[in-house]
Amino acid sequence: MITTKLSVPLAFWFLLFIPSLEIRAQVSTPPVGGSQKSSVCQWMGIVQVCVTYSSPDVVSPTGKNRRGEIWGKQVPYGMTEERWLERDGEVVTAKPWRAGANENTVLTISHDVMVEGKLLKAGAYGLFFIPGEKEWEFILSNDSKSWGHYYYNEKNDALRVKVVPEKAEYHEWLTYEFTEKKLDSSTLTLFWEDLKIPVHISLADIHKVYVNQFKDELATGKIFYWYNWHEAARYCLDNNIELELGLQWAEKAINQPWIGNENFATLKTKAELLQALNRKQEADSVMQFAIKYTGGVFELHNYGRELLQK
Repeated sequence: MITTKLSVPLAFWFLLFIPSLEIRAQVSTPPVGGSQKSSVCQWMGIVQVCVTYSSPDVVSPTGKNRRGEIWGKQVPYGMTEERWLERDGEVVTAKPWRAGANENTVLTISHDVMVEGKLLKAGAYGLFFIPGEKEWEFILSNDSKSWGHYYYNEKNDALRVKVVPEKAEYHEWLTYEFTEKKLDSSTLTLFWEDLKIPVHISLADIHKVYVNQFKDELATGKIFYWYNWHEAARYCLDNNIELELGLQWAEKAINQPWIGNENFATLKTKAELLQALNRKQEADSVMQFAIKYTGGVFELHNYGRELLQK
């Protein structure tokens, strides 16, 4: 049983604890203005591009339909003059549009890419636009963690490019989509109301991306399987790139201690790489040896068909 003398200090300590609860814990409330948080991702081969944003509605939180009032009004043309808190002793009043609602819109890319022809390094970026009646500016800032555009500073820009808005089917909610999906390129498009703004993203050299990936992966546990070395060598051969490196990988697939596997596939790939490097005599010698390893008539038949096609 707790005595009266103990109950007083217990109550005292409980009252002291209440403010700390208020600071540390907050219940989950709906998004500000009903602007739901969204995310969309697209891959170009192994290269991932993602956009995380909050999606405002053409219809305001009070129920007003603002169609026809978004561009140039709700989203002003040009930079907006808006004073906010100082950061690092500096106040920047001219702000671009955060291209969404609430916190920063963020673009994340896993590898280096080209954005409208300009190089962008892998990383996370704050995404902004400067809207115009006929032409927009697309901005990616190295500052991806600040709230919205309030601390935007041009000094942090990683990239600025010009883009052209186009008419589009009506979208009530601001939405990002990838409207082109290729192995080496994609188009990130912002849709809202009756407008769309496409931004073209591409890979300067998709083969370099894969070769670098192979190098990284063949320094991990994948080093212990001959077929990984063989697949990397085969990629170089099939795409006629980095042939000397491909030959080194083919050698490892065959002869690496405890790992290599001297079989028809590995020897044939080595022979074809030698042929591609104009080392015909060596290539013929390896291929003659490889034929002894054929797994049966079908493997030999397929090889004969390849020769006929060539």
